[in-house]
Amino acid sequence: MLSNSALRLFSIQCNFHATQRVRRTSQVYWLYSRLYSERSVNSLLSRFWYRVRTKLSSLIRTNKLAANSCRFLLSSAGLFVWKNGISDEEIANTVEDFRTVFPKVISKEKLRSNSDHKEQSDTSSRLKNDGWELTVVRHNFQVWRKCSPDNHGLYQYKVFGTFTDIPARMFFIAQYDTDYRKEWDKLVIKLDVIDKERQDTATFEDNMDSGSEVIHWIMNYPFPMYSREYCYVRRAVIDKQNNVMVFVSRAVNHPNCPVSDSYVRVEEYTSRMVIKPHRSFDDNGFDYVLTYFDDPKSAFPSPAYNWMACSGVPQFVERVHQAAVHLHKNGNGNLKIEKSGGKSSQSNQSPISNRDFAYA
Repeated sequence: MLSNSALRLFSIQCNFHATQRVRRTSQVYWLYSRLYSERSVNSLLSRFWYRVRTKLSSLIRTNKLAANSCRFLLSSAGLFVWKNGISDEEIANTVEDFRTVFPKVISKEKLRSNSDHKEQSDTSSRLKNDGWELTVVRHNFQVWRKCSPDNHGLYQYKVFGTFTDIPARMFFIAQYDTDYRKEWDKLVIKLDVIDKERQDTATFEDNMDSGSEVIHWIMNYPFPMYSREYCYVRRAVIDKQNNVMVFVSRAVNHPNCPVSDSYVRVEEYTSRMVIKPHRSFDDNGFDYVLTYFDDPKSAFPSPAYNWMACSGVPQFVERVHQAAVHLHKNGNGNLKIEKSGGKSSQSNQSPISNRDFAYA
C-alpha cells in the first residue's frame, strides 16, 4: 500500500492541476468577455454545454456503469434554460417603456387630429433624442427605427398602433395561440412549444401568466433562400390591475432544439409587445407598441433588408389584425380558419414575396 506521504504528494499534485485548469478556464472566459458581448459568450457556453450533454447521452447508452454518475449532469440541462427565461423585470421594463413612449392617443380620429399635438411632439422628441427616426406614418400606426450598433447596419423597429374594431383579447389570442397561428400565418413551417417552465395549460383569463415557454419556429423564406429557424423563449402576461397585456420573446439556446443544416438559425432576435385596451380587454379598441429586432443572416444587403423589414412588420401586424377579426366574428372557441374545397388554408396561399415578414 502507498504510504501516507505518497498519498499526500499525490493529492497535492491533483489539486495543483485542478487549480491550473480552473485558472485557465477563467482566463479564457475573461478573454472572450473582452472580445465579445455577454450574450455571445453565453451563447458559446450554451453550445459547449449542448455538446457535452450529447456526449454524456451517448456514454449512458453505451455504458450502463456511467449512468448514475451522469444522470445529475443531464438533469441540470433544463435548469440552465430557465435561468435564461423571461424575468419579471423584463416584463416590468417592457410595460414601463410603453408608458414612457406611447402618446396618450386613444382613437383613430385623434391620431388624425391635432388635439394631442403637444403630447405627440413630446413623445417624438423623446424618441429622436434616444436615436429613433420616424420612417412610416399612417392613419392608425407609426413605424420608428433605430440603428443597432452591434449588428452591421441593421435596425431595431418600434411600431405604435391603434385598432378600434376588435377587443384587445382577440388580438392577444391570435398571436399567442400557436395552433391558431399555424392556420392563418402562411410563413409558418413549424411552430411548437418544446419546453415549458409551468406544466399547466395557460388560459386567457384576466390574470394570466404563461411563465417562460421555449418555442421552435421555422419560417418560410422566398426561394432560393433557406428558411429561417428560431429557438426562442417567450412569456405572455395579462395584467388586469394595470389593464395591459404583455408579450416578451427573445432567442435562446435549448438542448431540445439543436441547430439544423436544413435551415439558417437566427441567433439575434427580440420581440416585445404591450397591448393597452381603451376600456376593458373585451371591449373594442386598444393601443399597442411592438419593439422588434432580428438578424436573419440574409444575403440581402442591409439597406434592402431594412426596407423589407420596415414595410413587412406593419403588414404582418395587419395580418394579425385580420386573424383577430376572424376570431372575434366566429367566437372565442373557434380557432380554425375556414377551409375551401376541402384543402387547407395554406394550400391556397399566394406565393411568398420578398416583402413578407413575421414576428413572434
